[in-house]
Amino acid sequence: MAGEALSRVPDVQIDADGVFKYVLVRVRGAGALAKDVVRGHGWAEYHADLFERTAEELARHGLSCECLGGGRLSHRPEERKIHVYGYSVGFGRADHAVTTEKLKAEYPNYEITWADEGSVLPSGSVVVNSCSSTAEQLCNFVCDCSDCSDENQCGYLRSSAVLGTPFTCDFEDSDCGWQDVGTSMYGWVRGRASLAMWGMGPHSDHTMGTDVGLKQTEWPVLRLAVVHKDEAVELWQSPEHSSEGWHELVAYPGRIVGQFQLIFSLTQPPTCGAEVALDDIMFRNCGLPKDFTRCSFDHDLCGWEAAAGPSVWGRNTSLNLGTSYGIPTRDHSNNSRTGFFLHVGSAPTAQSGGTAQLSSPTFQATNSCSLTLYCHLHGSATSNLSISYVTNSTKHLMRERTGDLGSCWVRERVDFNVTDPFKVLIEGVASRGGTVAIDDLILSPGCVKEQEKPVVMLPSQADASPCAADEVACDSGDCIAAELLCDFADTCADGSDEKRCGTFLAIQTGEGQMVGPAKAQSPPLGPSGPACTMEMGYHIHSDPQGFLAISVSDHTTGTSQLAWQTQGHGSTTRGHVRVPLGERRRPFQVELLALVDLQGSASVSVDNVTFEQCYLDVVSPTAAELSCNFERGMCGWYQDLSSDFKWVLSTGQGQGSDHTTGSARQRVSDTTVWWQVAFEVLRDGFLGDVGLDDITQTAGPCGAELSCSFEADSCGLTASRKGTWQRQSNGTGTTAGPAADHTTSTAAGHYMVVNTGRVSLPAGHTAALTSQPYQLSVSAQCLAFWYQLSSGTPGSLMVFVEQSRVRKKVLSISAMEGSNWHRSHVTIQPDGDWQVVFEAVGAGGDHGYIALDDLHVSDGACSKPASCDFEQDTCGWSSPSDPRLHSFAWGWKSGIVLAKYPGPEQDHTLGTRNGHYMHFDTSVLGARGTSALLESPPLPAATDSCLRFWYHMDIPEHLCSGELRVTLRGAAGQRTLWSVAGHRSRGWRGAVVPVRSPGEFQISFEITTRRWPMEGTVALDDIAYSAGAGCHSSPESPVEEKPSASFVAEVVLSLLLALVIVALVAAGGRYWLKQRGLASRTPTESNSPQGFDNITFRDDKVIISPREGDES
Repeated sequence: MAGEALSRVPDVQIDADGVFKYVLVRVRGAGALAKDVVRGHGWAEYHADLFERTAEELARHGLSCECLGGGRLSHRPEERKIHVYGYSVGFGRADHAVTTEKLKAEYPNYEITWADEGSVLPSGSVVVNSCSSTAEQLCNFVCDCSDCSDENQCGYLRSSAVLGTPFTCDFEDSDCGWQDVGTSMYGWVRGRASLAMWGMGPHSDHTMGTDVGLKQTEWPVLRLAVVHKDEAVELWQSPEHSSEGWHELVAYPGRIVGQFQLIFSLTQPPTCGAEVALDDIMFRNCGLPKDFTRCSFDHDLCGWEAAAGPSVWGRNTSLNLGTSYGIPTRDHSNNSRTGFFLHVGSAPTAQSGGTAQLSSPTFQATNSCSLTLYCHLHGSATSNLSISYVTNSTKHLMRERTGDLGSCWVRERVDFNVTDPFKVLIEGVASRGGTVAIDDLILSPGCVKEQEKPVVMLPSQADASPCAADEVACDSGDCIAAELLCDFADTCADGSDEKRCGTFLAIQTGEGQMVGPAKAQSPPLGPSGPACTMEMGYHIHSDPQGFLAISVSDHTTGTSQLAWQTQGHGSTTRGHVRVPLGERRRPFQVELLALVDLQGSASVSVDNVTFEQCYLDVVSPTAAELSCNFERGMCGWYQDLSSDFKWVLSTGQGQGSDHTTGSARQRVSDTTVWWQVAFEVLRDGFLGDVGLDDITQTAGPCGAELSCSFEADSCGLTASRKGTWQRQSNGTGTTAGPAADHTTSTAAGHYMVVNTGRVSLPAGHTAALTSQPYQLSVSAQCLAFWYQLSSGTPGSLMVFVEQSRVRKKVLSISAMEGSNWHRSHVTIQPDGDWQVVFEAVGAGGDHGYIALDDLHVSDGACSKPASCDFEQDTCGWSSPSDPRLHSFAWGWKSGIVLAKYPGPEQDHTLGTRNGHYMHFDTSVLGARGTSALLESPPLPAATDSCLRFWYHMDIPEHLCSGELRVTLRGAAGQRTLWSVAGHRSRGWRGAVVPVRSPGEFQISFEITTRRWPMEGTVALDDIAYSAGAGCHSSPESPVEEKPSASFVAEVVLSLLLALVIVALVAAGGRYWLKQRGLASRTPTESNSPQGFDNITFRDDKVIISPREGDES
């Protein structure tokens, strides 16, 4: 049966077109039956969403699965092409070659390609190899020349003069041999930071912290790989979401025998406007040790002995062990999946807590023996590795590692000073789900084998635990299920399963961790309740580059979120922190990370770690606790760690002050016993902020919501009978409806829809959708909504206003051109509270539907279609979100200046800083035809209509390489009605455009670039569309210019400058006339007063008084 179920699972399920994430999943049936399948859909925000839904579907058929990795698919059915690329942060990169073969079988007539993107770095003049060292001695991290010039231009220089560190490239004097080998339109350059150019790289380099240093600049996502022979191994990749500023990367290339290269590759999305820079590349502990004995386990155990027992050190490779979570992806000796190492793995049949022992030969007494090895602890928070020495059957512990160190090889060094013959004992305990591995055991020359081989007996292993592999022992000796450990509920009778859940946050220091953060993880915790918080005291003494941080990991989804962090301040800082963890439905682990300079006086410590109110049945907060003005803290509100952006407690941000008066409110109503309120912000635009203040919870219903997108719920709208109107998305709905909603323009967005087919809604039958009461605030209110009627015979949509159970029809819609969403609005003038009723009337067609989305009620009468002053909202003007258009969104803002995006200091409607307009910053536009679109709602056919609007441009002359266009889009295609090249308009300028269209159409404002870059801003305001009225002036006639405050200032300065010039000209003329008069006079005349001394200036008048002897 399981084999039959496995055969019915489709190999490929992907969206019909578009660009979207995908996962490669291995599906397992009974026995050894398994197959790999591809799943890719645009509705998934994260790769984990795809895998979770796939796992749920397979589980219903008795099948299990594991995720092999992820990436992205670009599916272009019109060209019959699919391209496979990219990676998943949580699951890693899938094997794109396997995915490609699966897709070729499903799409035999397609051209299917795949790629692991990559790209690297220009060169200064430095002395290289002054002593003519051999090729083998160059760039080997050993100074063979007296000036160490054989280690220059190796991706590093012999040292950094600024930082004082060896084998470092700070990019201050040269590029250190990094070369740009990319083939795309982007390239790496060595640049200088500039405070005057905010958008062209970091404001300061990392080396010197000023704008004098140099660094590498370009664009994300960033990866680092090592290339050895014909194999490339990815060491690191930047996270999907990263904050602005310098971040430290620590990577472990591992031991590499022979030449190798490091490659920084950058994948730049077509519309990405961010910058990426590299600085201060350091190589540490990279030189091969001389005269040391090394065991790589490539052939045998090199004389070391693995003790027999329930758990044993096994010699194996990554290729044989597979890709399970916790398994090393490569060995350390060769950086290869085929290289050998020793590992202790946890098996379902093995006893919990079994210790594997590896012992060395017997060594002579010594004070100069050191052991260096590389360890890999991953997949479990309780796995353990210890290094001891044994004399006379007595074990002396030297070094111990506990926890999950991540998927990397970590260097450990132990020095032995022993007066008797001894053996080195390496012990590993792999807890459930984890792996402990070691590689490259390196012994110094001081470790000399004892020739007489005195007997050094190993201590006997402790008795094995009586509990099964999936159980843990209580202090009383009882066994409980492992998942009940640290779940915030006492399961052991003595409560010992919850006693040691907060003792994990002790930081250990060790060799090899000089630049990598120290890590420690809790045991698996939870699930937890909504009020769950973690508290601890901490101490940090470090420079500003040191930090202490707390993150929360979910191994089910492979994700980790930063919960709290603090940086060093150059002095000792002590504090107590309370970190909200919130509700978590799956077990999770809390991880402590710290990075300080251990070679100096820096230190970090934590104490008194406790978890509060984490039980699932914690008491609900009271109304007083939910209400908050944020003047004295967060009142129990906390950041959801799964968010992409962070809420911060702030003053004076956004519009300049906290909330004191205003009419905008977020209202939430619930009547269940236990509930939780969450505020969520969706980002659309490039800069801005959202603020919350004065949250108040009161008893009783809230009334109708003024705006409803149906994304969270139906906003209180109720259907007249079951089975008619329902809230759904195209991705999850059961009724035929629009392919995408209007709010998000995706299949995952929600709307209200009713099936108007004759089976569901016979001809003449009605289905009503009624709102909650709206409270009358002004004499007139505007009801606006978006609707869509299917093709064929969908029936009609009636809109009623109901007061005191009396209905009045205000709108009727029975036909619609095209299949897009259409906007309609109507002015309501009730004399009290009112309700809106949407009534669908069946027409007897075989199939059909009527859909609604984005209801909005605002104060004041409705404006004309496509006309808007943008003071209350955007009146239906919006930016399309179709990714195939490669377009950006316009922003809606006021004249309050945003630091990075200057624009008009005042709007055109009100002429004040508080007025609103549409705004776009053109610096985000790149090459490849990207544009910014602002579209009107669909409008009916027009024979002689007119569009008037005001625009404002602030684009420097040397950067104005694009234009603003007005286009008309209809069934017949698209045509440009008006355009103006980018320039500085020096104020608001008006434009008049005639509009004619034989069918339904949309008006679009489009900003495009002819070449990159284009730097500046464009704004629109007071759009007026007059249907059938015609334009009273031609578009070529002069238009009024409304100067801005900055333009007025420029005019005043220009006038002052003109007055100065006039004064200078007058003085020059006076001197010239004076000289001419002297030359023409007789000697007698020369004795008389000289110059124009008969002219007197009084205010703005010039008076010429008669001279003696002049005629009157």
